[in-house]
Amino acid sequence: MKKLTIALLGTSLILMSGCSEQNTKNKTEVAISKDTINYSANVANPKIINQLLNDNKTPYLGNKNAEKAVVVFFDYSCSKCAEISKEVSSILKNNPNVKIIFKPYPSSNRDMTVANYASLIAYEAYIQGGPALFDEYNKSIFQTRISKGKITFDEINSIADKLNIKIDKAQLNEAAKEELESRQLGKEIGFDGPHAFIILPTNLANMDKNELNKHLNEIHVIADKQTNEAASTPEDAAKWVSNQIQNALTNS
Repeated sequence: MKKLTIALLGTSLILMSGCSEQNTKNKTEVAISKDTINYSANVANPKIINQLLNDNKTPYLGNKNAEKAVVVFFDYSCSKCAEISKEVSSILKNNPNVKIIFKPYPSSNRDMTVANYASLIAYEAYIQGGPALFDEYNKSIFQTRISKGKITFDEINSIADKLNIKIDKAQLNEAAKEELESRQLGKEIGFDGPHAFIILPTNLANMDKNELNKHLNEIHVIADKQTNEAASTPEDAAKWVSNQIQNALTNS
């Protein structure tokens, strides 16, 4: 298994990204920053909207035919991402007409190769067992990250074995391509790393550029920089993000 892990990671193209975990002044009441409209304008591109909403290989949870989507750029080695993941169930429970779409964005600042491998297996889980198996795997990985402070290759493989996720080299090669596209997408939008979020109506997928420009106020973006600035601890960041997402869903 270790030889296969190393070989597969060698095929995965890793872009460099940043995800600052530094302690900053607690600002849990901070609103989404004024430059959100710039991110929204970047998102309002038919190609980007299509990648966000119409990639059937991207894991999602919730209502498949939802009217609204929350796109999450995440990293399995990120403490903020781990805490934020605990809010997913309540967001879905409170918003039955919403789906949450998961885009991997492993950061170069922490255990990048391990997080990269974990996201490749997440792809396997989704392809093999749909949202249900992905949900089990996603929760298990993040719970391990929270309880042990990190994840390892052995722990990832152990969780995969427990959930009967088959390690298929061809599928993992496809997963590596998907992850690369996801990281490139995040950079194109303007994100420097994970714990970034986009809340938007799913019907934007049917619009051209001119139409999308008329709906900029319906595209809500929480950039990684804003999450870092909003709170000094992962727990506070999770609460802040959850509130921001709920406000965006309620007001859009």
